[in-house]
Parts: sequence; structure tokens; C-alpha cells
Amino acid sequence: MKQLGLKHFRLSISWSRLIPGARKGSKINLEAVRFYNNLLDDLQAAGIKPMVAIYHWDLPQTLQDIYQGFLSPEIIQDYVYYAEICFKLFGDRVKRWLTFIEPYVVCNMQYGNGQYAPGIKYGDVGRYR
Repeated sequence: MKQLGLKHFRLSISWSRLIPGARKGSKINLEAVRFYNNLLDDLQAAGIKPMVAIYHWDLPQTLQDIYQGFLSPEIIQDYVYYAEICFKLFGDRVKRWLTFIEPYVVCNMQYGNGQYAPGIKYGDVGRYR
């Protein structure tokens, strides 16, 4: 990437990888922390600025099973916990954060027409629920 002259690199942090239990208060996977720290350190050493997505269509299955994921307000506390951990652990090297990649796809394709996981077909109601 350095040889290509890249100045920025977009990556996603996997919620399930960083916090396998997914819920607020769940244990952090230190192996995942090491992986992301090494990646961010390597990017920094190469002069490449990371642009990090916190959510890119990878809702932990646990949250879908427990309370239907984004269809429940319970997601808020779990998402905030996850985001705060990301900011705390990696914020010294990440200055550009993307909270959601393509929210339209989440609403329409995951909960509207069900084309993408979790495959829920609520039609227009799912898009705006």
C-alpha cells in the first residue's frame, strides 16, 4: 500500500471479533486487540491514515438472536459499549471514524426485503422501524 502511494485506508473492526459476547460489559478479546493494534501501527509506520468503520453489516448473531438486533432499542447500549471500546483502544491512531457503512442497505436489504442477513422481510415497516 505504501508503494502504491496510498494516503488513507478504510477498514472495518469486527464487533464479534473484538467483543465475542457482544453485549455491554462483555469481555474484550485481547487477541483481536493485538491484531488491530498491529494493523494500525503498521499503517501509521507507512504514513497511511486509517479510516475505520465500526459497523459494516456484521451484527453479532447473539444480538439478533436475543432481541432482533437493530429492530430493538436494546441495541443502543450494546452499540455504545462497542463504539466506546473502539475509541478508547484505537482512538490515538484513528481520527476518522465511520459509524455505519451504507445504512440504507441495513434498513432495506436486511430488514426490509430480507435479501441480506438476517433476512427479515418486513417490507416498508422494516425499513423504518
